[in-house]
Amino acid sequence: MTQAARQKTRANLKALRQQRNELAEWYGSFKNSFAGAWEQMKKGFSDVYKAMSDSWEKAKSEFDTDNK
Repeated sequence: MTQAARQKTRANLKALRQQRNELAEWYGSFKNSFAGAWEQMKKGFSDVYKAMSDSWEKAKSEFDTDNK
C-alpha cells in the first residue's frame, strides 16, 4: 500500500469514527430524552412487523394452496 493510500485510508477511518461517535451521541440523547416515545416507537414497530409477517404468511399459504 502506498503512503498516499495509507493516508487516505487513515483519513477515511478517522471520519467514520467521528460519524460513529456522533451517531452514538445522537442515539443516546434521543433514547434518553424520549423514553416514553421510544417505547411507543418500539411497540409500533413490533406491531407493524407482526402484521406484515402475518400478511406474508397468509399470502404464502394462499400461493402454496393455489399451486397444488
